[in-house]
Amino acid sequence: MLLRTLPRLSAPRSHARLLQGRASSIFRRHASSKQAALKAAKPPSSTPNPPALRLKPAAPPPPRSDTRFRKFNFDLSQSSGPVELFKAPSHRSYIFSAYSTAFFCCLFSGYNFWAISIDPIIKPDRWQEYTFGGICVVMSAMGAVFFRRGTNLIASITAARSEGQTRLSIKVRRIIPFLKQREIIATPEQVSFSRKLVVPNPKMTSEEMAATHRRWEAERVVAETPFFKAPLKKVNLGFWRFFRNTRRLFTQEYFVYVTIAGQKAEFRMDGMGTFSPQMFELEKSARGGV
Repeated sequence: MLLRTLPRLSAPRSHARLLQGRASSIFRRHASSKQAALKAAKPPSSTPNPPALRLKPAAPPPPRSDTRFRKFNFDLSQSSGPVELFKAPSHRSYIFSAYSTAFFCCLFSGYNFWAISIDPIIKPDRWQEYTFGGICVVMSAMGAVFFRRGTNLIASITAARSEGQTRLSIKVRRIIPFLKQREIIATPEQVSFSRKLVVPNPKMTSEEMAATHRRWEAERVVAETPFFKAPLKKVNLGFWRFFRNTRRLFTQEYFVYVTIAGQKAEFRMDGMGTFSPQMFELEKSARGGV
């Protein structure tokens, strides 16, 4: 009887152990899933990032002298003092022609504007007023152009070596001729030329070019001669220069435009002046040997 009741008593115990094992496994699964959900919901730890490696900027290369002007600087170093590279001819007649033409253009435009638009004797038609108004504007612009062509003329250029550097002393004529000339100090690297100083004519032979240079030299000699020693030659040369400079005022022949770094205006150098061999070397070096 006792043996029969033992299996009955052990069966509920086994069932209780089985249920306890299932409950513990379910609890573990629930706890593990809850921990996984908490880990997923937890924000990532904000650990400070290591500082980025900052590189120092590259140092600029040391300033290097322009090799284009080596020969020019060497030629200047052989001289004992300052070298006059360029000397302009007399510009009295040219400046007089420029200012007188500009004055005539402005006077013409002012008089016609007053006589046609402000105080006309006979009332002109509307189209006549517009026509004369356009003519006055054009004449005023021409007067400004001719007045500007009489300014910024280079009188002389002198080069000198000081403390291992080359300095150019450029003297420019002022608007009023009898005032002191303006002096600009620059380096060869700051100067540029619009074209060659002497442009050979392909139709001229070497003999014709030599004769032209001799004529220019004779003209310079007469220009430097006192008036009372050769009055007829001086008067003849004065008239010839006046008419020639009046023509050059319109054509701008033999003028070379010079640009200086740091200066807003463009300067003009007369190609009929006196040049030294170093001036041609400077012009060739500034234009890159072209």
